[in-house]
This record gives sequence, structure tokens and C-alpha cells, in this order.
Amino acid sequence: MDKSHTNPRHFLNGSTPLPYLRHDNKHDDTHKPSSKDVLTPKFDPTKILETIQNQKVTVFCGVPTMYSALLAHPQLPKYNLTSIRVCISGASPLPPQVQKHFMKITGGFLAEGYGLTEASPVTHCTPVDKNKKTIKIGSIGCHFPTQTQKS
Repeated sequence: MDKSHTNPRHFLNGSTPLPYLRHDNKHDDTHKPSSKDVLTPKFDPTKILETIQNQKVTVFCGVPTMYSALLAHPQLPKYNLTSIRVCISGASPLPPQVQKHFMKITGGFLAEGYGLTEASPVTHCTPVDKNKKTIKIGSIGCHFPTQTQKS
């Protein structure tokens, strides 16, 4: 299923602080005026799974422990998560098995990012590849065009 034209976009924040979300970042070009932000007051795996299914969420931003908790949910198979197109993970390294499993059950892309609060905050991210041909599991990806990197 080609998910590149899912519209409108729905961004779900599962309690990640708003300044750390990719779509609040000055480098972002994916958050469009027609999109809808769906906010939750705290991370509750059941509520997140229900919200993804009921609101047809297309983008989810979280941390590795959130993705692990969703995958470990005992009722996970009853939820339809196929609306997911792209997820961004940050704050700590994303275990490769979590990344692979989450992409398998959603059909979407789970990108790993890296950043620093003082860098606004994202500096690197796995390029979003809807065909999933350039995924390098375990990589934080490339630096953003507005950032420089020293080797």
C-alpha cells in the first residue's frame, strides 16, 4: 500500500515535550496547515493504540521505550495501525529489533533521529524512504542540510 498521499495528516504526540517534536522543529517541511495535531496528556499505551486506530494517525513521534511498550501491549493484534506512514524516534538509541518490528506491524517507516536541545533540537535523522530501500537499521542518518558536521 502506497501511503505517500495520506491526507489529512494526523500527528500524534504521546507526551513527548512539544519543543522536541520534529514537526515543531525549524528544519521541518512535513507539517502542513491541513494537518491535525492529536495530543495526549500522558503516555498510556492503550490510549495511544486506540488513538492511532480511531484518528487514523499518520505520524507518531516518540522515544524507544514508547515504541517498546506499544509492541509489548497484550492487545496489540486487535488494533489497526496501518494508517501510520512515518514515526520518529529520539532521546536514546532505538533498538534495531524494535525498529524492524514496529515497521512490520504498521507498514510505515520508523526513523531514528539524533539531536541536542541547544541544536534546536534535531541535527540528524534517517531519511524517510517510502520504499524502505535505503534504511540502515541502527543509524541516526544524515545531518540536516541546515546543520554542519565534523568527522
